[in-house]
Amino acid sequence: MAVVGLGALGLRAKRRVEGCWWHRLDGRTVIAGKLTQMVMEEHHNYLYELVVLQCELEEEVEETGGHLRIFLDRQVLYPYREDGKEKVERGDGPLPFRFAFCGPPMHAEMEQRSVLQFVDYHRLAAGYDHFVLYDATGVPPALTAALQPLLDAGLLTVADFREAYQYDSWYFAQAVAMHDCLYRMRQQADWVAFHDLDEYLAVPPPASVPALLERFASLPYITLGMHVFSAHLCEEGPEDVWGAEEKRFAVERMVQRRKQPYCLRGEDDPKVCVDYYGHRKMFLNPRKVEAVYVHRTDKPATGGVDLSVDEMYFAHVRSLTGKGAACRPPVDKENEASPEELERCTTVADTAARARECAQEGFSNQFLCKPRATR
Repeated sequence: MAVVGLGALGLRAKRRVEGCWWHRLDGRTVIAGKLTQMVMEEHHNYLYELVVLQCELEEEVEETGGHLRIFLDRQVLYPYREDGKEKVERGDGPLPFRFAFCGPPMHAEMEQRSVLQFVDYHRLAAGYDHFVLYDATGVPPALTAALQPLLDAGLLTVADFREAYQYDSWYFAQAVAMHDCLYRMRQQADWVAFHDLDEYLAVPPPASVPALLERFASLPYITLGMHVFSAHLCEEGPEDVWGAEEKRFAVERMVQRRKQPYCLRGEDDPKVCVDYYGHRKMFLNPRKVEAVYVHRTDKPATGGVDLSVDEMYFAHVRSLTGKGAACRPPVDKENEASPEELERCTTVADTAARARECAQEGFSNQFLCKPRATR
């Protein structure tokens, strides 16, 4: 079991973990456990930092429920757990989900059509069979209503993240959301994907996500590079084609991308520009990874594969999730690529068109449109 949260820097030097116990609801049985901890302290300029406490119980816990109790003392608290080589074994039988998505904190300004489009698209392109989103500022009523069919079908979890979001921590506590999802999915999903809601997985034929996961099944992680798509140079179409319903799938029109993938430093091959420099995002085996940052894993930091964008990549379609049209006049000409720096690529648009066709009879009918087999 794991507890993920924020810890004040002042407490880190004064406390260390002491022990953990599981109290069954019957009130008669207590199971002792070994408590270990991990403190992510790379971003130490903030008042709070990510803390993960893990309790390894000496006996199996029944599904009747109970309470986990953790005790601390006032000695030195050491960062990172000592038993980092320990593996978490999956239980017998298949897990509930093959490939889950771990999303970033959601904000009130997000449009419902953008979130729905993201879900439709990635159920088809990647075979995501569960989505975990984090409510940072209060989900608007319209978006809540739009997401209800997903909640009812068991395809979506929305975690209340509003309290953690208020604390002074790195990147608005995004590390907390990432680790909450990582540990939440440990015994729930074979693989988890970490990326933002304006980053769309591009799978050029003949590649497929199931084949990729099978090929690297023994590895802890797979990282993918990033192509930046233009939000201003979009595929044009007559108004009768791009009507109100079509615009919900505005990503269809995102066909102009930069010729070179995103890379902040000079590389012999920018197609495999790694870590933060390439703004890479990841597929993880949650039982083989203990710590992760936005653009790389930390425990372990090696042992996975950095995929070339020639095989598969994320399309960063900036401005797609905010209010207003996805394709619009430039508001930041300095950072927008010129037509000479762009090339056409219809991989994302083609998948979006299929998603639109599946959902054109109504959002609830999208469940009838099945992704390619993922097992």
